[in-house]
Amino acid sequence: MSLFSKAVKHAAGQVRHAVDDVEDAAQHVADEANKLGKRFLNGLEDFGAELEQIYDALTIGIRGLRGEEREILKRVYQGSLPPIKNILVVSLIGVSGRPFTLPASFVAAVANLILPGCEELLLALVALVAKRGECYFLFLGRSGYNDAINGFPEHDGKAGQTLVHEACHVWQGYHQLFTWGYIFNSIYYQCCTGGAYNVPDSPTAQWDHYGAEQEAVIVEKWFENGEGTGDDDHYYPYVKCNVRPGKPHATTQF
Repeated sequence: MSLFSKAVKHAAGQVRHAVDDVEDAAQHVADEANKLGKRFLNGLEDFGAELEQIYDALTIGIRGLRGEEREILKRVYQGSLPPIKNILVVSLIGVSGRPFTLPASFVAAVANLILPGCEELLLALVALVAKRGECYFLFLGRSGYNDAINGFPEHDGKAGQTLVHEACHVWQGYHQLFTWGYIFNSIYYQCCTGGAYNVPDSPTAQWDHYGAEQEAVIVEKWFENGEGTGDDDHYYPYVKCNVRPGKPHATTQF
């Protein structure tokens, strides 16, 4: 293990000791990891989209979004996502084999559900990225880590579909829609059962009437169907009125 990896592992251990109460875990990790990030990550100012950092190469890979991945998300979400350098792809995946997404500051409290027995590795990720503020981890598995656009042929009707879906959860977190209820519900459905919520082919409810997974499915379906902007695309009003403006509670005009 490199000296850098040892330092990150040590940082993870200190973060772990700081977490005394699961209710306060996110804040503890955010505060402690920010301190540790400054201590251990000096000299990594370029820690951005070109990152290819492996922490324990047989277990976890973490990287920034690549050029084509960034272009797809920019096309779909325009300026409504957080800084692109704060969206990171991780080579882990849910126990059911489904991708999922979490803000870094929530990882500590659910680490045992994501990777039982290896929580320290996930806390190391928190320490590793803390320097740049709140980050979002796309847990896409090894195939998604290698290629987040073409890594899900068994699911995606259009290349990039899963990436667009998971980025919606980033969007939700960035616009302060994540709650502890959402996090544990998300862990259950995405990691443990693989379930998701259905959305009608012609949805008519307001955007904020849908659940987190339903919102992600709406954006995913719009993308898969060709990113239409006409009246015949029943998903576009949500993209136009809510997603791209970054207004989760605005009226969806059909």
